[in-house]
Amino acid sequence: MPAGAMFSAPMVKEIGDREDLTAEENTFVNYWFRHIWEFVWPLF
Repeated sequence: MPAGAMFSAPMVKEIGDREDLTAEENTFVNYWFRHIWEFVWPLF
């Protein structure tokens, strides 16, 4: 999905703020959230 990070970043930030995650941890969670599907759904 083009610009997928722009879609998921606000959701990850909201959770990260609640859980006191660092910026680096938020980045990792956002990346993982968007790329975990590539192994089971290559067209995503």
